[in-house]
Amino acid sequence: MFSPIFSITNKILKNIGDIEAAKAIIDESPLIPAYERQFQRDAVVRTVHFGTHIEGNDLTYQEVARLVEGQQISGNDRDILEVINYRNVVSYLEELWATFDAGLKLP
Repeated sequence: MFSPIFSITNKILKNIGDIEAAKAIIDESPLIPAYERQFQRDAVVRTVHFGTHIEGNDLTYQEVARLVEGQQISGNDRDILEVINYRNVVSYLEELWATFDAGLKLP
């Protein structure tokens, strides 16, 4: 087993303390609801775009964003359906997580 050679100095301990204090502030800071919704939306668009792109989907990030928002675009029907279905799966997983997080029985 690898055993690194190092010594814990006062400077290292101070930096660790600073990091822990900053983390505590971030963990306890409220997130503005409008920002939270925007972050969630962006995360879904990125997930859908890159998840389908890696499988060969040719739609651009902007096209996927419009589809996720419910707008219509022109493009390959297979690519459009793939994005819509992927978004539906992400929505279903979000619902499952909310059910699990609430302590309810999963379907």
